[in-house]
This record gives sequence, C-alpha cells and structure tokens, in this order.
Amino acid sequence: MSDLAERRQEEKEQRREDILDAAERVFQRQGVDNVTMGAIAKEARVSRSLIYVYFTDKADIELAVAQRSIDLLHQLFEGAIQRHTHGIDKIRAIGEAYITFFRTRPFHYEMFVRQEAIDVGGDQGEATPAQRAYQHRGLQVMELMADAVQVGMDDGTIRSDVGSPMKTAVTLWGMTHGVLQIAAIKERMLIEQFRLSIDELAGHAIEMAGRAMDPAR
Repeated sequence: MSDLAERRQEEKEQRREDILDAAERVFQRQGVDNVTMGAIAKEARVSRSLIYVYFTDKADIELAVAQRSIDLLHQLFEGAIQRHTHGIDKIRAIGEAYITFFRTRPFHYEMFVRQEAIDVGGDQGEATPAQRAYQHRGLQVMELMADAVQVGMDDGTIRSDVGSPMKTAVTLWGMTHGVLQIAAIKERMLIEQFRLSIDELAGHAIEMAGRAMDPAR
C-alpha cells in the first residue's frame, strides 16, 4: 500500500471512530432509543449521507458501540486474571472486574446488555461480519473464564467435579450477570427494603460461587 493510500485509510478509520465518539455522547445525553441518525450527524459535524458511508443504519452504530463495550470488558478480564496465579483467584478477580465495569462504565454496560439481548443470526437471518465479530469477542470472554476454571481445577483450588470448564464459566457468568441486572433494575428496593448495597449483593454472589467450587467443602 502506498503512503497516500495508507494515509487515506487511516483518515477513514479515524472518521469512523469520530462518528462513534459522537454517537456515544448523544446516546448518553438523550437515551439510545431517542436518538436519530440526524442527531448523530449533527454531533459529529458531518452530513447524514457521510454517516451512511460508514454504517448501514442506527442499529449498525449501536453494534459498533457495543463492540467497544465488549472489547473493554475483555481487556478488564485479561488484566484481572494476569494479576493472579491460582485459578480460584482468577475467577474472583474476573467477577470483581465485571462489578467494576458495571459501576464505573454504566453506559458501556448498558450497551453491552442491549446487544446481548438481541438474537443475532436467529430470525433475522445470517449474521453480518460485524455481528460475527461481536459474537467472536463474546466467545473469547467466555474462554477467558473457562481457562481460569481449568487452571483452578489443575492447581487444586477449584473442585475437579464442578463440571466442564466452559459449562462452569457460563454458569458463573449467569449468576453474576443476573445479580447485576437485579441491582441495576431494583437498586432502590435493595437499599430501602433489604438494606443491601449493590456491592454487598454482588460480593456475596462471588463469595457463594467461590465456596461452591472450594475443593475443601
């Protein structure tokens, strides 16, 4: 590729990122469902026609923002597991990283949850390349958890009879994600009726999961 062609490609990629930055800002201000392509174009200071050069429609932009979100989650999980040696500690660190993601990145958590609720490739037909890329990253997230479970089974910090590493990873994911969803929807009720904070509830879920996998129990 010539220097000119390479520079043009870099400029094109930067323009796409600028549009996504603008979309994130307007999504956060107005709420995703209330945003139009025109609003995104205005925020990005480009024409609507130019946006369609980079994205098929608003759903395509939402998916791209969700891709950023799941990439961030993957990075957090990678960083969490690298700080520990034993499998059970890696799993706890992943759980804590997910809580941190929920707490410190509420917008990206919301975009991640919205995309997870979409049945990609189901009744909608074959998945697009962007949807497949998102699905692939989601699989990589689960593989990080499954690998941590396998490490724990090998080093003796996780029971060997908990089931397959991937089955265990999916179960742990469901537990943590479910607790955070309850917390997100009913935080006020948790505090007023049950005297529970989100951190207490999520921390308790991680502790319960750890005890269930403890080979000494």
